[in-house]
Amino acid sequence: MKSYNPTFSSSWDQYRNSREDRYNGIFWGYEVTGQFESFEAINEHSVNIDGQGNKTLLPGDLIYKDVNNDGKIDGYDERPIGYQSGALPSINFGLNFNFQYKGFDLTADFSGGGMYSYNRNWEMRRPYQNGGNLLASMYDDRYHRADILDINSGWIVGKNPPLRFNTGGHSNYNKNST
Repeated sequence: MKSYNPTFSSSWDQYRNSREDRYNGIFWGYEVTGQFESFEAINEHSVNIDGQGNKTLLPGDLIYKDVNNDGKIDGYDERPIGYQSGALPSINFGLNFNFQYKGFDLTADFSGGGMYSYNRNWEMRRPYQNGGNLLASMYDDRYHRADILDINSGWIVGKNPPLRFNTGGHSNYNKNST
């Protein structure tokens, strides 16, 4: 796509918003490099992930890559992590098949799409938001305390970050590569 004399305020603005000579259905987000395994790992981490000096982080929370090495995670660390989501796929295709023989009839339709990313959101990424529910797979395989009533109990390791009730602004809920 070409436009007449596009103007940008900075090289970052051009990188993020230019439509010149490139594909535009880009899904931007943070690259996840791992999960914190303990409070010690959180305290020793030099990058400010949550914008609050990592005060809101728990074992199991996501670690984002500090792409520009400025010591904080912000919009300048976002990179293309997939294709667009929330719209039609960029490539759609279909195949129809019909077979008839001596009174036997078989018809099959196949369809698909490509260049599209599925973004886990709402009930899958933001547990219990607005009094909502949660998928069992997200609940069962998560970091959590061995005894939920004892703040000093150990942490059980899981694939998913620990749950929080209605904290929609937490860093785990950012668009990311998981």
